[in-house]
Amino acid sequence: MGSNFRHMYLSTLLLITCCFSVCISVITDLTIEIKPGVNECLYQFVRANTAFEVEYQVIEGGEADINFVVHDPDGVPVITEVRRSESSHKLRATKEGDYRFCLDNTFSRFSHKQVFFEFMTEHDDDDDDQFKKFTALPDDLSKFDMKLDDFLVPIAKINQDLTRSVQLTNTLRMIEARDRSILEDNYSRVNFWSSVQLFIMVSVGLVQVLMIRSLFEDRSKVGKILRLAT
Repeated sequence: MGSNFRHMYLSTLLLITCCFSVCISVITDLTIEIKPGVNECLYQFVRANTAFEVEYQVIEGGEADINFVVHDPDGVPVITEVRRSESSHKLRATKEGDYRFCLDNTFSRFSHKQVFFEFMTEHDDDDDDQFKKFTALPDDLSKFDMKLDDFLVPIAKINQDLTRSVQLTNTLRMIEARDRSILEDNYSRVNFWSSVQLFIMVSVGLVQVLMIRSLFEDRSKVGKILRLAT
């Protein structure tokens, strides 16, 4: 009995590990700064018939816009967007190779752009072949009324939920960063124009005081001019 239980435990552990390694997704996210007049391209290898998702968002810089182009391994543009602040696309690779994702800031002469980019792909069909190495496991587990789906389905669901949670967290974090950048820019702009208006008001007040004072001074040249004008 102890030997059977130990064998069941090891088999279950191995199966769970295998399921998790197959179901896991690939998520790559980064925040990059793109200088004015620069076209920055990123490369990612994708297997054929693999579903993947790309998302980008301009956090700060200029009018918070960027050109975005996706090229397949043959260099053919798959997606082209002009001066967008953010976007998300779900695609399926028709060809195997390096896909190119370009963030184009060549239209800007002075503004640096800080852009958040995220790439996410699910496991491809080749990973499913890993299960063929463990064909004996379902037979062993069937003695204990267990099936492969009893482990694969819940783990796949958990992995999907975790992946979406990570993606949502990153998106919310980037939205918060963009909103904070907008607030800081507005704060700086309000402070600047408030200082300008305060300077103008003080200057006008001083000029008025000097002009009124000059009206009561006989030797004041400004006062003589004002008295002649009146």
